Amino acid sequence: TAQGVVEAPPAPEPAPATEPSQPASEAQTAPALSEEMIGQVVALLVQRGLSVDPRKLGLPSDAALDVGQVTVERDDDLVVARADVTLNGSPMHPFAAVRLTEEGLTSLSPPDALPEAWHPMHDVLATALMEGAQQLEQALGRAWVRA
Repeated sequence: TAQGVVEAPPAPEPAPATEPSQPASEAQTAPALSEEMIGQVVALLVQRGLSVDPRKLGLPSDAALDVGQVTVERDDDLVVARADVTLNGSPMHPFAAVRLTEEGLTSLSPPDALPEAWHPMHDVLATALMEGAQQLEQALGRAWVRA
């Protein structure tokens, strides 16, 4: 018996050409969006949303907010954003979540265990996450929710 011999798989047969009278399926006309792609786009939108005048975010006008990395992950019907930020020289790692429903998007309240001092930063991130998700929905429709 020969050991360590690996055979190449057979070449796939060419796909039959579709008839011009057949409508193209939606999957063929629209590129598929991976969870990772959606997360990256929403993270970029969140980061852009955090990079505005602190007063527009509901922070005091003298607040110094430096935004580092933002990550967005999806877990079933939840979209969770996490950020590395520095607020007035203090590093913070806030998070916020949005629930996807058939009716639209719902921002979740801060968890009870989150200290009260962190609530403003949670709310700022939640607002940016909601706005980013809404922008993606406006651009892609509800298709990204089902991705």
